[in-house]
Amino acid sequence: MLAVALSDPGKNLDFELNRNGKIIHKILSPVYNPEAQLRQVGISGAGSLTVWDPGATRGLKENDVILKAGNIVPKQFYDVQKVIIDAKGKPVKLVVKRKIDGKERKVTVMTRAYLLIVPEVAEFAAKKPIKEIQRKELSVLGLVPRRKFLYDLEAKKGDKRKTPYALAGDVILRVGNILNPTGLQIEDYFNQYRGQKVQLEVLRNNKRKVILIPVPKKDFEFTFLISQLIFDEDHLVVASAIDGVKIPSGAKIVSCDNKSMSSWFDLIAYFESHQGKDVKIRYEYSGKKNTFVMKIPENGWTKKISFGVDFFTHPLMTRLVGKYPNQAIALGLRQTWHIVEMAYVTIDRLAFTQSIGVKQLSGPIFIIAKGKEVAEAGLNKLLYYLALISANLAVINFLPIPIVDGGLMLLLILEKIRGKALSPKVTAIWQTVGITALIALFAFVTYNDIARLIAGN
Repeated sequence: MLAVALSDPGKNLDFELNRNGKIIHKILSPVYNPEAQLRQVGISGAGSLTVWDPGATRGLKENDVILKAGNIVPKQFYDVQKVIIDAKGKPVKLVVKRKIDGKERKVTVMTRAYLLIVPEVAEFAAKKPIKEIQRKELSVLGLVPRRKFLYDLEAKKGDKRKTPYALAGDVILRVGNILNPTGLQIEDYFNQYRGQKVQLEVLRNNKRKVILIPVPKKDFEFTFLISQLIFDEDHLVVASAIDGVKIPSGAKIVSCDNKSMSSWFDLIAYFESHQGKDVKIRYEYSGKKNTFVMKIPENGWTKKISFGVDFFTHPLMTRLVGKYPNQAIALGLRQTWHIVEMAYVTIDRLAFTQSIGVKQLSGPIFIIAKGKEVAEAGLNKLLYYLALISANLAVINFLPIPIVDGGLMLLLILEKIRGKALSPKVTAIWQTVGITALIALFAFVTYNDIARLIAGN
């Protein structure tokens, strides 16, 4: 992703991909993300088969190794994802290898995909602001599902509470005075109580329960809380109806054309198989049954329906190893050259092409905070991190700016060309400008770091 962020603005990139053992090439056009201030493409890193975070999949444990997903033997996490997503909400059997009492055993775990509804591609193509797109309620042809927690809402370190505030699968029935709230209603309500605790009524194991949860004050933590409130696929209850659909909030859909419906997965599958046709929908509300007819569009809407996997695996890593000292030295030199080259390209993208925003600049506070995190990951990663910092400092030191070695070399070259030394006054002005610029830069990156800390980033 670093190569994408540092690529030439306006230019397409040629990606070499391995697809089912075949090498193919794809030309992709990175999109500039104004919030991140970076060029990006919709590609995630490859995942291994070793579980990192079990998510909401009950029975799956950290460090389980996935041996089989459905009827296939996966080579990487993508293969597992594909099997689960292609099942479109139906249960999928995973066979994993797990250490139990010091012995490796095979364990069977059941999982399934969760429902995702995404904005229309046309809205991104129209280059609408991201926040404007995010403020539109997501629905299945105007029917908005309720929300539930994807993960356990764990207590923070230092909190006296020993159990999670909310459990994965808790369906939100009420926030404040709002019954069956939509995603935007939940977000707006939580936003009013940043840094405080709010009371929710949830459905847990088919029983109503009142819980109290903390609403994060920091932007990053707040965004994570909202993003993990997924759709309640198991209960066909409508939180809201939009786009001209007339059905009350809290109505439960029971059938389509007299065929029983038990989940949103069933409803979506029925709609997909009846595109271009009228469907008679029966629902229950306040103890009464009602019906209405909906015309199912033929194309387009299915692109908004997607599926996700609720657990993650460790990244697929490639370790560069030199078998002999000379090979290790050569690898180290190549990697150092790569880091130095990337540093110069980054400066170009920041100062000249401006395809990287200044919010990406970091200073001592970030270096210390990240250093602590890296140190906890092991000595090898800490040594690499220190080498990375050293290489970047070397690049800065050789820049032709006052008071660093690069600036001194520039003065010596000018004096050599002139055949005489510069006057003390000119030298003093040169150094003053350099010191002022460095102090201003230091103040700016420190401000960036503090802003990130306050926002939780």
